[in-house]
Amino acid sequence: MRNRALHQDTARQLQDTELAQILLGSAASAMLLRRTGSVMRAMRDALQGHGPSQRRLVAAMELARRCALAQLTDRQRLSSPAAVRDYLVQHYNGLAYETFLAIYLDSQHGVLAVDEAFRGTLTQTSVYPREIARRALEVGAAGAIFSHQHPSGVETPSEADRVLTRELQKALRVLDITVIDHIIVAGPRSVSFAELGML
Repeated sequence: MRNRALHQDTARQLQDTELAQILLGSAASAMLLRRTGSVMRAMRDALQGHGPSQRRLVAAMELARRCALAQLTDRQRLSSPAAVRDYLVQHYNGLAYETFLAIYLDSQHGVLAVDEAFRGTLTQTSVYPREIARRALEVGAAGAIFSHQHPSGVETPSEADRVLTRELQKALRVLDITVIDHIIVAGPRSVSFAELGML
């Protein structure tokens, strides 16, 4: 495996230990595994620690996030809802605070801008529909996808999430801008307001 290219479909067939060896090197992954007894625990400990292993993991996560963003902003790939979800899961990975993202789209669903519009605490974030509307006009958006994550790990929309979505729809409707979706991410899971029929 060391001398061959690694493709996504191949990577998905590898064991956790094999992926850890590719990412961290055989010696580092073996040392972490001996110390923790679990690959996932070893990765978690490496992320929380210092040194080369932690730096490699954080760099790999950031590169994965940027690759997902590059796929998302490729206008010919945005037609896939999976690309949006992949990007969002990568973006929120490891964040302990709640963040609200706005993805502004043109009339062909091409990405005009991806903004981290607001950053909050573990329990709440302040989102102002007026500011979202101003930014949508600024970039010439015809539509928007909104998203935030629940650090609690529960992806079910709260009543506050529903109220916010309705307020955003109301603010953008008068500008003839469509709210296409609001996606809530909780770890690897996500829920779509559009798929739930809530838009």
